[in-house]
Amino acid sequence: MTPKVVIACVMVLACVAATGAQTTAQPPRTPPPPRRPAAARPPTPPPDARTPLDRTRSAYLDDQANATNVATLIRSQLRAARLWNLTDRRGDADLIVTLAPARSPASVRSPLRTRSGLTVYELTVRNARSAASTPLWRRTSSTPEKLVGRLKADVAPTACVAIWCW
Repeated sequence: MTPKVVIACVMVLACVAATGAQTTAQPPRTPPPPRRPAAARPPTPPPDARTPLDRTRSAYLDDQANATNVATLIRSQLRAARLWNLTDRRGDADLIVTLAPARSPASVRSPLRTRSGLTVYELTVRNARSAASTPLWRRTSSTPEKLVGRLKADVAPTACVAIWCW
């Protein structure tokens, strides 16, 4: 045997011994546990793309003023303004429109009055799903017409386009 063959044989035996030592030193591999199917979750609804005061929402008028014909006047003006679809049931509404007498800061019990003695009304729009949240819109006025007019101007602003013709 030539020295080259002896060196080659020694190297082969060393490699075989090294690989054998590696396989015996490692513990046998166990297969991973089978995957459990994911728990069936109800699908999450897509986010509402509408703005909070969008015209496609429904609204319920909550009359806390108990003044004669004021709630009827507000309801008819809201329907005429076509801001929202007014519902008769609070549970069906997206928004709660509350009509109440405005309270003076000094005395919470007495309603606020103008110099001429008229009651000042407050109109508040809140989200029906989270009624305790901050109002989406709130104004006070001595007449229901002004309240609905301001609400219409704020919620559904109109754009005027002037075309100059020669």
